[in-house]
This record gives sequence, C-alpha cells and structure tokens, in this order.
Amino acid sequence: MRRGHRISLRDEKFTISLVGRPNVGKSTLFNTLIGNQDALVDKMPGLTRDRREGISNMFKVPIRIVDTAGFEDIDNIEDEQERSVNKRMMHDMIIQTRNALLYSDL
Repeated sequence: MRRGHRISLRDEKFTISLVGRPNVGKSTLFNTLIGNQDALVDKMPGLTRDRREGISNMFKVPIRIVDTAGFEDIDNIEDEQERSVNKRMMHDMIIQTRNALLYSDL
C-alpha cells in the first residue's frame, strides 16, 4: 500500500442503500429502480431479511441499489420464546443493514 492511500472495499459504482421501517416500500422502490422483480414484496412486514443488490442505469450511469431489511421495535413482543427468536433474527437483519450502509455512498 502506498503512503497516504487507504484500502477500501468500495468499487467504482455509486451505491445507494434503501433503509427504513418495515413495509414502507423499500423493496417496491428497489424493484422499480432496477427494472426487475428481484425483491419479494408482500403486505406482511419483515419479509426482507438480508440485503439484495441490483444495478440501475440512472442517467446512463450504472448505480448499485441495495434493498435492506427494515428496522423493527422488538420490545413490544409478548411471548418470551418469540422474543428471543426475533431478537436473534433482528440482530442479524440489523448487521446486514449496517454493512450495507458502511459500503454505501447514499
């Protein structure tokens, strides 16, 4: 590594991550932007559990779009067993979203 240069896992493509609450249309927007139906869309919240990436050619420039899982409040879950399962799953979803943000430009 040359002096003054940092190692980056980013590449040449501008990356936009879609992040927000569950069921606000992140996956629908993702599908629209990439021009394909790669992300599952349903009325049931929590369907997206990992991140999905696709390329959109906006203004004739390839842009990576990342669909992420939503952030959900798991403190309101009543059943203790369901709560521990959901906490593990939510923890994994948050890590996926955090990683997407680390490598995003927007």
